[in-house]
Amino acid sequence: MTQRRRRSEIRTVEVRDASTAPFRQLKNPWHPLEAISPGEVERIHEASMSILENTGIEFLDDEALDLWAKAGAKVDRETRRVRIDGGLLLEAIAKAPPSFTLRARNPERSLVIGDDYVVFSPVGGPAYSTNLERGRRPGRLADYEDLIRLTQVFNVLHHAS
Repeated sequence: MTQRRRRSEIRTVEVRDASTAPFRQLKNPWHPLEAISPGEVERIHEASMSILENTGIEFLDDEALDLWAKAGAKVDRETRRVRIDGGLLLEAIAKAPPSFTLRARNPERSLVIGDDYVVFSPVGGPAYSTNLERGRRPGRLADYEDLIRLTQVFNVLHHAS
């Protein structure tokens, strides 16, 4: 069953700027856009499973290698490469919940990750930074710190990556 809303039914909040907008989390009322066919999704899935099973993934963390070995994956500690059987992976994925709550110190700012909830976040680390004084340049730690400060000011961004 699809719910439809008229524009007149959508509540708006008057805000002077993004730093004074009320903190809230949106829920997407529409179905995801199907940009590719189910057959194309299946081909991507099969190719991904082939890569995981035959080529594997390199893990830099020893604890991750231990966890995969304990779960039954093929772990080559010399190359740090893990080859994951498709059945093992699908079994692990089946245990994942459809959503979870990322708890904040202030409970009013907790976020639901998953289902139809939308989370707005800036990039995880700027490869490049641009401003009017210094122009475009490779990103540095100071630029990332500025990005974190800006994220904390604007209530329309939910969290920093």
